[in-house]
Amino acid sequence: KGVHDSSVFTYDVATAWHYMLKNNNGQESFLKIMNGFETDEETEELIRGIKGIPCHVVWGKYESSLKAEQLEYVKEEFDPVSVDMVPGAHFIQEDNAEVISSHIITFLERSV
Repeated sequence: KGVHDSSVFTYDVATAWHYMLKNNNGQESFLKIMNGFETDEETEELIRGIKGIPCHVVWGKYESSLKAEQLEYVKEEFDPVSVDMVPGAHFIQEDNAEVISSHIITFLERSV
């Protein structure tokens, strides 16, 4: 399930996502993004390069597409300053944009 609160995912939003996926090379772009998650030497080098940079993780409490082990991996690898669990599923920005924005702003204010 992509969103926890289905009331935020209106027909218009679903139509827009569908259009972006199916048109203007959307499928090709989507597959390119998904293939970008493959771990190769270039990706490993990128990960090594960003370790130690302060980061903040926002994770959906009802995430079902990514396993809990992946959150643990992110926490172990990047040692985030903070981890916030927000009400939402895989597309937490659709479920809870205001809450996420608030967490990001707080992180940025503390980082300056």
